[in-house]
Amino acid sequence: MNIFLNGSQVHCLPNTTLLQFLEQQNINTSQIAVAIDDVVIFRKNWEITTLTSGCNILIIKVAQGG
Repeated sequence: MNIFLNGSQVHCLPNTTLLQFLEQQNINTSQIAVAIDDVVIFRKNWEITTLTSGCNILIIKVAQGG
């Protein structure tokens, strides 16, 4: 199935969880926030959140400022 990651179309297998997808994409998960279809997904739910065809994943890197 096809999904969108930060605006780019990416293929993934059905029943893939958000955590599995991030690992498959080699994304460092230590300092990011993730939203699916404009809804922020809490880190504790990444393992149980299943992606759906056509969903839009937005990854935001945490930055320090001052």
